[in-house]
Amino acid sequence: MLAKHDEHKGVHVLAVFTHGPGQIYNTKRPVASLKDLDGLKIRGGGSLVNDVAKALGSVPMLKPAPESYELLSQGVADGLFFPKESPLSLKLVPLIKHTTYIPLGLYNVSFAHVMNEAKWKQISEADRAAIAKLSGEALARRTGKAWDAADTRGEKAVRDASIPIVVADAKFVAEIKAKTSGLRQAWIDRAKAKGADGEAVLAALQAELAAVTK
Repeated sequence: MLAKHDEHKGVHVLAVFTHGPGQIYNTKRPVASLKDLDGLKIRGGGSLVNDVAKALGSVPMLKPAPESYELLSQGVADGLFFPKESPLSLKLVPLIKHTTYIPLGLYNVSFAHVMNEAKWKQISEADRAAIAKLSGEALARRTGKAWDAADTRGEKAVRDASIPIVVADAKFVAEIKAKTSGLRQAWIDRAKAKGADGEAVLAALQAELAAVTK
């Protein structure tokens, strides 16, 4: 549905994937509603994550992930939006005081495995065919399974450290959806400006998610 827009022009795409759903970690207080996020300084890693943080009433900070330990330990940031794997992989467990899990995630972003187009063309046709067979959906599924496994290890580390966990209830989830609905519409509008049916794309994505999570 989006291929004709050539989003990754200039590189050869092997697969497109996402990390695990974003969650909420902080050093200040339990976050069980929007008012608990109010004013918290939240480290985020990109425009969407920062937009979500701002929409929810926190103060977004655009900083690289490897700086997260220093940001928390020095009190520069009060919290972070990260997938479940990050507290373990970034060694943040000793610093985190409160965790909030959003059942279907607070956000997600796309990534891609890519390689230089010129180098791709230099590879023999037989080798390209062999690589292609392992790429695309096959590579996306392997990457997704790796992220799922990493998320499981990260959640276990949080629970083993007895860090208090809040699981967002239906009211909190509804609050989040209401506050971030403008971001969804903004993306639909941007897609429309480029000639894509954003509503149809999101509907197809949500239908696929529903099918694979049954």
